[in-house]
Amino acid sequence: MKVILATYLLLFSSPLLAHDEEIPINNTSELKLWCKNKSSEYFLAQDITPYNWTASWWSEGNFLHVKGSWKIGTKEHIIKCSIRKGVAEKYAIWKFIEK
Repeated sequence: MKVILATYLLLFSSPLLAHDEEIPINNTSELKLWCKNKSSEYFLAQDITPYNWTASWWSEGNFLHVKGSWKIGTKEHIIKCSIRKGVAEKYAIWKFIEK
């Protein structure tokens, strides 16, 4: 009985443990959301609250791009994110752009 219970627990709990699943980014809308979340997390980790997220997005061949900006106080911070279409989000890159 214990073996059966252990087997059920293993089978039904394994999907819950797979939280490092690779999530692909297939379009600019998905990249825009990823870019907003990653850059926001960066500021919030420093106890800085960004506001007024705006973004533009485009694709070039198989590559997706987002250029976004946050306001912090009176200063605007520009972020650029890129990824190849269909690749897992862990391979996306983001960086600050100097004005």
